[in-house]
Amino acid sequence: MRVVLCVFLVLLQIPLAAGLASTQELSAPRPQITAHYEASDHSLRFISQEPAPYTLTVRFPRFENATIDCEQPCTFVLAPHGQRRFSFAKLRPLDPWRFNYRYRYQRGDYRAQPQLKFVYHLPYARGANYKIGQAYDGSFTHKGKNRFALDFGLPLGTPVHAARAGQVIWTVDRFAEGGIDDAFRGKDNRVEILHADGTIGLYGHLQRHGVKVSPGDLVQTGQLLGYSGNTGYSGGPHMHFHVSRTVSGEEKQTLPTLFLTSQGLKILKSGHTYLRP
Repeated sequence: MRVVLCVFLVLLQIPLAAGLASTQELSAPRPQITAHYEASDHSLRFISQEPAPYTLTVRFPRFENATIDCEQPCTFVLAPHGQRRFSFAKLRPLDPWRFNYRYRYQRGDYRAQPQLKFVYHLPYARGANYKIGQAYDGSFTHKGKNRFALDFGLPLGTPVHAARAGQVIWTVDRFAEGGIDDAFRGKDNRVEILHADGTIGLYGHLQRHGVKVSPGDLVQTGQLLGYSGNTGYSGGPHMHFHVSRTVSGEEKQTLPTLFLTSQGLKILKSGHTYLRP
C-alpha cells in the first residue's frame, strides 16, 4: 500500500471588512507556491505563480523502499511562474513503499553571487538626513539571520526611496497597527526588491496604504517605493532595511551594506545621522 502524506503551503487571502480590521486578526500573505503529488506516474510537481525565483528545500521525514531523482534534502530553484517535477521509484518492486514530505521556501536564488562591495544610496529623499536607531547586531531584533539590518528613524509618512535598482518581487500593504507584542511579528507592510546580483532588499514597517509599487515593477535607484510607518513588530515609527542572500529554502542571511553619504562611503552606525547627497 502506498501512503503519501503531504504538507501543502497555500495562499491565504483575507478580505478587509468595511471597518478597519485589527492587525492581530489578519494573517500575513503567503506566496503562491503549491505542490502536487501525481499517483499515476509517482511524481511530485511544484508550481509557482510568483514573479520572482524561489528556492525550495524538500525533506522526507519518512522514506521507505523509495528513491527520488534529487539528492536529499532536495534544494532547487523555481523560476518565476515556473514548475519543477521529481519522480519516485521503488527500490524493491514487489515490496510496499511509504514516504511523506515537507518543504520550505525563500524568495531568491541560492546560487546567486552577491556583489558585496556595491554602494547603496540612503533610502530617503536627496538633502534629507535621518538618524540610525538600531544598527548591526542590535540587541533588540538585529540578531542571528537579521544581524546586518538597519533601522532608519523616519517619522510616520516619510517618503521611502529605493536604495538600489531592481525588480519589485513582494509587497504587503494590509496592516494598520504595530507594537512589541509577539502577535505583530511578521505583520508589517513592506516592499522587497530583487537586485541584479540576486540579493534582495527589504523595506519594512511601512504605513498602511503606503506602498506605491507592485510586484513585477522595475524600479530605479532613488525611486519612491512608499511611506514609512510603524506596522508589525515595532517599538516606534521607523523604516527597517536590510539586504539578504538566499542560502536554501530554509535559510537566508543578511549582508553588510555600504552607503553613499554626504561624508563619503560609510557603514552606518547606531545613533549617527546621515545626509543623502
